[in-house]
Amino acid sequence: MRFALFFAAIPALLGSVFLMHSSGVSSVLIWQQLLVFLVPSLVLWLATRQRHLFPTNKTAQFGSLILAACLFLPLIIDRAEGPQRWLNIGPLRLYLAPILLPTLMLYLEVIRREMQTKAIWLSLPVFAASAALVLQPDAAQMSTFACSCIPIILASEMANPLRAIVTLSLLVCVFAVWQIPDPLEPVAHVEGVFHLAAQSSPFELIFALVAAALPSAVLILCAWTSSSVGLFAVGIYYAAILSLSPLKITPVPLLGFGAGPILGYVFLTFAISAFSAKKLAMRPAMPSRENS
Repeated sequence: MRFALFFAAIPALLGSVFLMHSSGVSSVLIWQQLLVFLVPSLVLWLATRQRHLFPTNKTAQFGSLILAACLFLPLIIDRAEGPQRWLNIGPLRLYLAPILLPTLMLYLEVIRREMQTKAIWLSLPVFAASAALVLQPDAAQMSTFACSCIPIILASEMANPLRAIVTLSLLVCVFAVWQIPDPLEPVAHVEGVFHLAAQSSPFELIFALVAAALPSAVLILCAWTSSSVGLFAVGIYYAAILSLSPLKITPVPLLGFGAGPILGYVFLTFAISAFSAKKLAMRPAMPSRENS
């Protein structure tokens, strides 16, 4: 599965190089784009050769809270005017939400499957991450986060009233964040890569669409074959991001410039490997009627 996801990203990355080169982007940024994918991939491949990297449900519980808390870092550190979604680390300006949210989905799925745990461990990270995305504000990531969380929440064995509260809270957050104006202008080789490809030729647009959709398609296929709600949720996350691309309000994952979406996909790919198959796929994907 890990290798399928890894190779599913290659067409989009190659398309990024071509589109960025054709739009006159500096070769330094193009190489940065490739190194952001290759270097963490090598490091994490070596790290995940060690077994039991994420062995317990306790890791998922506290890990989900840590990831949700990290979403608040731009709000604490970045004092600039306007949206606060980025964290400056050396020469990199990291867009945190697409780095953290895909792996957060996997943590939530592990928690969901350990149904003896209290429902607060599943609902609290969802509330915390939603609050951070509304405060940033980030309508695109809040919307896709809600789309990907809802299957996990509905498949959980939460009490029906709590399940309804969490789902309704997600929808309220989505509605609220879309009411906040976003003053940022789209960048052609970031949010506007599909328009950039369309200006070149219909063939390039078709290639760009297929390349960008391939990772989410592979994730959904893996979810289907392994009966994993968590993988399905992550596939929905990437598909929802692509569906918002005509609005030019968020980077297209893996296609076009941006370290955040690439790092998020790399971390997701190797988190899938680090979680054992037992954690992600070997139990029934949906609860029985007696437990719902």
